[in-house]
Amino acid sequence: VATPAAHQLTPTWDTAANEQPTTRVRSQVPLQSVWIRAGRSRIVGNVTQPETRAIIVTGNWATKTTLHPPAANMAPANQLEMLAQCTAPGRFVLADTMDLWIEIARKELEEVLAGIDLLVINETEAREYTGSTNLVTAGNLLRAKGPEYVVIKLGEFGAILFAPPECNHGLFRCGAFPLSELADPTGAGDTFLGAMAGYLASLGTTDYRFEQIRDAVVRGTVMASFTCEAFSTRRIEELSELELLERLEIFREMSCW
Repeated sequence: VATPAAHQLTPTWDTAANEQPTTRVRSQVPLQSVWIRAGRSRIVGNVTQPETRAIIVTGNWATKTTLHPPAANMAPANQLEMLAQCTAPGRFVLADTMDLWIEIARKELEEVLAGIDLLVINETEAREYTGSTNLVTAGNLLRAKGPEYVVIKLGEFGAILFAPPECNHGLFRCGAFPLSELADPTGAGDTFLGAMAGYLASLGTTDYRFEQIRDAVVRGTVMASFTCEAFSTRRIEELSELELLERLEIFREMSCW
């Protein structure tokens, strides 16, 4: 859970018979920005400080805090429960999903899409959900389900951002940062979305322009490249801001024409 260091959250535990506990973090203020992750977690919650604009809900990240989520994927029903707690005007919600929920919980997933602002999904899931092999068609079909922005991840080939048609012709194509050596790509997708959420949360607003969403995609791409350079989170644990800014500049020089 992303909170200021001075405002750590204290979880309460809801435990049913023969089940692992589900973490529920209670809130005193409405949440303004949330990343709903379809990872190994059933955390639902809010933050107690109005200056905190983003909460990250993911099993992999939450285990780094005092929270201990059960080993259960976050179903669309749980995502809807989280959305019901996001009552602040002008909220901005990012979410991802996975192939399992596309197969077995499509109805609930469509309700989630109708209530979020930005969806991140990989190319296989996008094709499966929309039934289209054309990713441009798939991206626009996903936008029609509710989110203003859709990002389709392409793995080693980068990502595509889909936006309203009046914004940069409705599309921004971002490549991946080229690496000569690849140690472990595990977690690159999580890093991509986490970096996007973190960058957007740092801007001090939830009324994002297209250019800010575009820049978030670029930063997510570059951060993901660092994750691939070492096992697990080791590379980004030691990453400095200067290294990130230098690689962003290199990527800009490589990509512009």
